[in-house]
Order: sequence, then structure tokens, then C-alpha cells
Amino acid sequence: MYYYIKNKIACAFIICAGIMAIFVSCVNKQHKYYSPNKLLEYVVKNPIDTISGTCISNYYGLNAMGLDCCDSLLVIMENPSASHVFTILNMNNDSIVAQFGNIGHAKNEFISTPNNCYFEKNTSNDICMCFSDDGIKTKVVNLSKSIIRDNCVLEDILDQKYKSYEFFKISQDKYFVRQGVIYEDARDNIFFPPKFVIIEKQKLKEIDLYPMLINSSDYPVLMMTYGSTTKMAPNKEKVVEALAYIDIINIIDIKNATVIGLKEKKCYGFSDLEEHKSPKDFEEFVKICNAGLCLSNKYVFVIRDGRKYKEWHRAETNKNRKLIAFDWQGNQLFSLCLAERIDFMAYNEKTCQMYGLSYDDGILYKYDLSKYL
Repeated sequence: MYYYIKNKIACAFIICAGIMAIFVSCVNKQHKYYSPNKLLEYVVKNPIDTISGTCISNYYGLNAMGLDCCDSLLVIMENPSASHVFTILNMNNDSIVAQFGNIGHAKNEFISTPNNCYFEKNTSNDICMCFSDDGIKTKVVNLSKSIIRDNCVLEDILDQKYKSYEFFKISQDKYFVRQGVIYEDARDNIFFPPKFVIIEKQKLKEIDLYPMLINSSDYPVLMMTYGSTTKMAPNKEKVVEALAYIDIINIIDIKNATVIGLKEKKCYGFSDLEEHKSPKDFEEFVKICNAGLCLSNKYVFVIRDGRKYKEWHRAETNKNRKLIAFDWQGNQLFSLCLAERIDFMAYNEKTCQMYGLSYDDGILYKYDLSKYL
């Protein structure tokens, strides 16, 4: 009897050890692909309301590229085929105050229309808009003077320390960079994971959020896996990266070089994507997760899609997107159903109004969020 009980205990111990080893292996596997300082899993709250926008204008051409705001100015980044690159609205009355910018290679022209920008003020308190024009240089446009002259007034051109379209100037000698999946020579199929770099007084500090790439040598698969939108908060204290095809949002504290990772609890992870090797198989599996991102000094807003990637072009599935709000600690505040299809957002913190722009039809909407915040 003694030996029977002893053997049963030994078997139970071996089984528990095996289960624990499998668990640790799974945890380690996820950790090697994704390693935030703090990981918060969440479930999208049931929407508390469906919110409809007021149509401001359907003037803007198809395939608009981006939307952002500063003080009372709303910046619409237009399609490269438009007669101008930027349309500026006064959010006090939603009227157009300027349209300027040309595609070209001259000093005050642009290689392409940006889809992301940030703002700063110069010594004269003019509002300046900054964005990487070619991944190598950041152009600084004086918005205040451009509006007065109704023509592009270039304030400065910054040489970037890294080749990236997500290069942010924090202060005179401090920068933040997100560099996507890169390679030295595409022919050797050796790729490197995205990295985040804080440059201060020519010293580099890397944030190792993605220690290893998923096991794939297919560049389109890697580009989709790590495809994201990255924006900087207006106060320049934090940056947010929202992955497009994994339901992960990363809140990056620039001062402390730490990351809070928000992952939707039911969503697949990096190791799940590793099983889908070909682009076709990958596209059959993945969902469109975070389809839009907007930041204020108080809130993080995300447009959550939820459709399968293969349904992207089906018109009847274009709606039913949700607007989700978080605070900067990663707490989910609310979820709203959007009555219209929007892809880009800009939030006016003074009025609690959200502007939304549709990529497909160029319609600009305005939403009142005051009763939800």
C-alpha cells in the first residue's frame, strides 16, 4: 500500500511538472516575441451607445491620408493627386482657412503626402507642423505663417538620426524613433524586429519590446505582423503604437523608457501568427484590429474594426466599427459604436469633439464626446 501511494504521488508530481513545463514554455515563447514592462489584458466593453457624426463636408477627395489638430486648427492630409497637400480648418466654425503644399522635390515641396504629424511652437509662438517627408529628413512647416500667406512656409529641415517615417522630436536634443522591420540585404532573408530608440544628447537608449521576430522569412507577412500606427501625445511625454493585425496597443513612457502593453484577451498572439507562413494563408487568418489611433493629453482613442482581413473590401462590412477610449494608465473607459465608417481621428480637447475622416469617400464628420468623458 505504501509503495502504491508513493507511486501515485510520484506520477502526480510528474504530470504537474509536465503541465508546468508546457505552461512555462508557452509563456517564454510569447515573451521572446513581445516583452512589455507591464502587460494588461482586457476585454472590449459592451458599447454604451451608438454615436452618429455631423457631416462637416464631403469636399475632400478619395483616399485622404490623415487627420490631426493643434489648438483650434484641424489639419487634413489630402490624397497626393489633389491640387494641394494640406487643408487647414478652423475648428471654431469648421471653415477652411488655407490650402497649400505641392508634391515635388523642391525645398518647400513634399515627396509624398504624410499620414502622421506632430506639432510644436517656435520662439514666436507660431504653430509648426512636423513630419518625416522621406524617412531621412523631417520637415517643419510654420502653420501660422502658411495660413496668413496661403502658401507653404517652411520653418526648418531636420536631419534624422535614423531612417524612419516615425521620427519624433521631443526637445532640442532629444528624439524618439520607431523603426519597423528592417533588413541589410533583402536577398539573404535576414530580417530584424522593430525597435524603439530614444536619442538624447547623442546617446542612444533602445527599448527591447520585440526581442525576436516570429519565425518567418516572408517579408510581406512580417510587415503585416508588425504593421502599426505610431503617434506622440501632444505634451510629448508618451508615444503609442497600435498594431493593425494583432489587438495590441503599446503605451511608451519616453522619460522612463518603459512600456505598458494592452492586449485584447481573446485575440491571437505572435506565436499563433507563426503558423501561417504564406501571405495568402496569413491574410485568411488575421483580423483587422486597430484601424485608427488618436491621442490627447488625457486619452488614447482607438478605432477597433474586428473584421477578417479578407473582408476589407466588402462594402457591407465597412461599418460596425467601435471607438474605444483608454486613459494613459491603460484603463479602458468606454466603447461606442460608430454609425459611420471613419479611418482617421483628431480630438479637440477644449470642446470634447472628435473629428473623423473616411479614407474611402473623403467625408469629414464631427462627434460630440462630452457626455462620455
